[in-house]
Amino acid sequence: MLWRKLLFIIMVQFVFSTDYSRQIKVDFNGEDRDLTSINWNGTNIDFTTVNISALDAGYIEIQDLVVISELSSNSQIKITATHGGWSTLPTGYTGDKTSSTGDVQIKIDNLASGFYVYSGSNYGNEYTAISNSGSDHIIETAGAVSGLTADINARVLLDWSTDITGNYVLSLDFTVTNY
Repeated sequence: MLWRKLLFIIMVQFVFSTDYSRQIKVDFNGEDRDLTSINWNGTNIDFTTVNISALDAGYIEIQDLVVISELSSNSQIKITATHGGWSTLPTGYTGDKTSSTGDVQIKIDNLASGFYVYSGSNYGNEYTAISNSGSDHIIETAGAVSGLTADINARVLLDWSTDITGNYVLSLDFTVTNY
C-alpha cells in the first residue's frame, strides 16, 4: 500500500513536472498606441544683434530657430506653437512685450514632402504672430510619415519708442500631439 501511494505521488509529480517557469503567455487587448519620434534642435535668440539697422527694420530675424531634422510617426500629428511670454523685461519697459503676449512671429519653410503648414494659416507664406493660447497649430502631417524635415524661423518685433536696453527673456514652446 505504501508503494502504491509513493508510485502515485511520483506519477503525479512527473505529469505536472513540465517546466512552466520559462513560458509566458501574453494576451494583448486594446488599441495600437500612436508612436512619434522627433529630433529637433533649437537656437537661443541673441538679442545682442539688436542694432540701429534692426530697429529701423522693426525686427530681428532668427533663421532656423528650430530645425526639425527627423520626424516619424505612425499616425497623423500636429505641431502647435505657444508664446510662453516674456519672463524678464528691463525695468522701465512700457511696450507690447508682456508676460503673456507680444511681438513674436514665426514662419515655416523647407518642409519635406508629407509635412504641411496648417490649412487656413499663413505660417508657410509670411511671418505670423503666435499667442499663448496653445491653439496656434502650425504644422501637420496627413497620416503616418517617416524622416520628415522642416525649419521654424522667428521674428521678434522691435519698437524705437518702447524697446530699451536691458535684459529680455522669452519663452516659445512647440508641442507635438496626435491629431
